[in-house]
Amino acid sequence: MLGFLLQGTLYAAHSAIGEEIGWRGYLTPTLLQYCSPFQTSLMVGILWSLWHYPIIVLGLYGTDVDLVYQLICFSLMTLGVNFIYTWFRVKSGSLWTGLLLHSSHNLYIQHVFNPMTLNTGKTDYVIGEFGSALAIFGLFTVILILLNKRTFNDNLSKSIVL
Repeated sequence: MLGFLLQGTLYAAHSAIGEEIGWRGYLTPTLLQYCSPFQTSLMVGILWSLWHYPIIVLGLYGTDVDLVYQLICFSLMTLGVNFIYTWFRVKSGSLWTGLLLHSSHNLYIQHVFNPMTLNTGKTDYVIGEFGSALAIFGLFTVILILLNKRTFNDNLSKSIVL
């Protein structure tokens, strides 16, 4: 089992490493020089979502669910997890935390949980990156951070050494 997890995470990392070098390695620290951690998380999360739109719209990434639904759910999920990724990036001072989180997400969501979930016809509306479950998690995360924006900014601002 440990071999599968290690091998799977390394396999999933190949699709995430380029993104993480850009989002967490370059863009996040650059924006943090000019913006608050909240603003940085918001901007990177929006850009990260938009980055995926062309392949989603072209049908190269996603499900057979309504396209607008996919874009909304994916955007909420990406935006929400980006606040978590920013927190780890600032606290660790490394892009490796983002790579590990991103690879683990790709492995477990795309290659473990989705395939092992019984499709009842409406399943894709709930599971995965384009379903409501992760979108609700993302929305909840954004609301929680928004309600505690000052604490989020203060906590991370004291830790920024990038």
